[in-house]
Amino acid sequence: MLSQDIATAIVAKAHALGKRVIVHAGENTGFERALDAGVDEFAHIPCAEINESLLQRAVDQGVTFVTTIDTLSSCVDTATKKGIHSNTMSLASKGAKFIYGSEIGHDNVPWGINGEEFHMMLHLTSGASIDFADVVNVFKAATSKAGEHLGLAPLGTLTPGAPADVIAVRGNPFEKFKILEYPSLVISGGRTIVNKFIHQSSAANVECFLAWAEGKYPDQFAPSGAATAVSSFFSYRYYSKTDSYLGVSSADNHVLHEESRRRIAGRRSVSQLVCQCRDVSKEQ
Repeated sequence: MLSQDIATAIVAKAHALGKRVIVHAGENTGFERALDAGVDEFAHIPCAEINESLLQRAVDQGVTFVTTIDTLSSCVDTATKKGIHSNTMSLASKGAKFIYGSEIGHDNVPWGINGEEFHMMLHLTSGASIDFADVVNVFKAATSKAGEHLGLAPLGTLTPGAPADVIAVRGNPFEKFKILEYPSLVISGGRTIVNKFIHQSSAANVECFLAWAEGKYPDQFAPSGAATAVSSFFSYRYYSKTDSYLGVSSADNHVLHEESRRRIAGRRSVSQLVCQCRDVSKEQ
């Protein structure tokens, strides 16, 4: 273990360079040494039972904790039978800041969002009762709060100007965290990486999407209610007032928004606009 002087020097130098310091400490001595050095974040909630006074100090100093509760769920003090679970509950009761983490490098951790991690976070940080706000807070720990913590807000939000990173699942993840482990749609940086909805398109879906876009962005797509035409593998509408096209590719479900002077069929489709639209045809 690093000496106090070395740990303190490392943190001081990092802070002088505008960097934050993350520590991996699993027991009381290392935990206290990290706090004395002024670290910013714990990479894991410690396995050994940590003294209440030290947990309170961490909260008072504004230290953030990455959870990884699922991966370390069997990590307890054999003498007291306490550890990561009791530490998490105590930190939560003191108002600690948590950021979702799942140890994705482990071979037993799903590539999607770890549903069991969400489950443990919810039950260990919500107190005696759980309501929908507690569920939302767990989601925020993996999205908007994580983006803020990284200094990259509005990363992790579905708002104008945010990075175009989106996942979609089949079902309601607020009711069943497990489905987050198997996303059917992954968009990263505006580029579609996984799209298992690609064969779910129907004429009703396209009409629903175009109508949604017209209502959502009336300044771009006017007048609304234009007839839908088909050219090559695009279904599209032309909007005379704004002199623009909005189309959907049947090849990859990408959305294309072009000015009329550019040929729709001759342009590469780009995911510029993403929405969720109920299939009014109830296609199975």
